[in-house]
Amino acid sequence: MKIMRSLLLLALVFLLAVPSALADRVPVGMIYDVDGKVEYSKNGKRWKPVRRNKLMFPGAMVRLNNGSKAKFANQATQETTNLMANSEIKITDFGMELVSGELGPTEAAGELLAGLDKQFATTQKYTTVRRSANKPGQELIVDLGNISLSADYPTVAWESKGAEYSYRLNVGDNSYDVAATSEKVVLRAIEPFSERSMKYSVDVLKDGKVLSESKTRRLSWLSGKKLKKFQEDVTTVKKYDSDGFMMAGVLKEHGLLVPAMQTYESFFSQNSDDDDINDLRPFMIEVYARLKLQALQEEVTKTYQANL
Repeated sequence: MKIMRSLLLLALVFLLAVPSALADRVPVGMIYDVDGKVEYSKNGKRWKPVRRNKLMFPGAMVRLNNGSKAKFANQATQETTNLMANSEIKITDFGMELVSGELGPTEAAGELLAGLDKQFATTQKYTTVRRSANKPGQELIVDLGNISLSADYPTVAWESKGAEYSYRLNVGDNSYDVAATSEKVVLRAIEPFSERSMKYSVDVLKDGKVLSESKTRRLSWLSGKKLKKFQEDVTTVKKYDSDGFMMAGVLKEHGLLVPAMQTYESFFSQNSDDDDINDLRPFMIEVYARLKLQALQEEVTKTYQANL
């Protein structure tokens, strides 16, 4: 179950490019399947409720109140330990240790958190923005990413060039007129196609006149075995996903970057006050980068770097 490596581990950050002083921010496991009052603390002093599947970092504490239970998935051992009521644990560099109370049985976690380091590497490389200098006359050229679509997710996205411009989306031999918008991102749903992939491009217009034409990129339509695999992964992640973050990861893994972006944005909006929310921002940054939404990528990257 290759995709399982990317389900629950979709909540990390830092790595090769991260300063050595921040190396201890690599998560070693995750608290999930929470039932009852379960709390966490970065230092054992200030406690907050665990409201979602939560990646845990070395030094953090977790305590379970009367009648509560949860599970801890250890990335290093690939084991899941049942956490019991009236107990407290401390997260270590290699997993956890019992502080008080007792632990329940431990069982194999499968590939729940396998490939964690690889995910760190993948997300971290997008957190440094190198804005390319546009040559005179190229400021209005739309940059596009290669993305996948499906019957449930047929929308294409690109960066807006300003409220005064409209667009023409070209997909194979078909064209779609797209009205001007004041939004940062332009969205347009398209009709399904039977080909494995299609070339697409975007023209920028003003008063009906074409001002620029983008380079062509590829759209893929999920069907057959790929669609079946995606549907299986969705079914699997729904067993664990409590807030949409893991679902966003599944969408991203299958190239469905537009719904992944929208799902991540909803997650970050709903969890903006979480202590560790900054650790998850590189996943949002990665999707913006792959969609070529450079302004949003820069905006979130600055927020991320300012909160390291």
